Amino acid sequence: MPLPLKRASVFADGLDHPECVAYHPDGTFYAGGEAGQIYRISADGKRVEEIARSDGGFILGVAISPDGTWLAACDLRKKVVWRLDLNGRTLQEFAGGFSIPNHLAFTTDGTPVFVEAKVITPSAAPTRSSTASPSPTTRDPTPPPDTHPIEVWVPTPH
Repeated sequence: MPLPLKRASVFADGLDHPECVAYHPDGTFYAGGEAGQIYRISADGKRVEEIARSDGGFILGVAISPDGTWLAACDLRKKVVWRLDLNGRTLQEFAGGFSIPNHLAFTTDGTPVFVEAKVITPSAAPTRSSTASPSPTTRDPTPPPDTHPIEVWVPTPH
């Protein structure tokens, strides 16, 4: 049964356009911001601290490593996934070359899994044949203006 909206409340406030939240085993939460911020939110939601920043970035998905020592963060504008050491609070590039690094998670063995959305413009979109079925809403057999296919990436061992 869905939670009725009237039973929901604001847990933490003062974050800049957070796209995702991750729970840490110590009870705290982490989120990203529209200007590249990475926030640590206290377990009670009363304190929000900016602990790192990707200057010029826009943090989308975040995830905590299974051992709780680092955070992975997808950066839309820099097109990379950052690795933030949670003890030293140092930010370094973990993976790059994405179109839109959108979200990520870790497997139980600690392998990060990245989800990437790719925008395909009309000129790059596959064309439909003349026998293609028309769109149910427009009756037009042309592709939508842009589409966002999803790709999942798993790093391979070196």
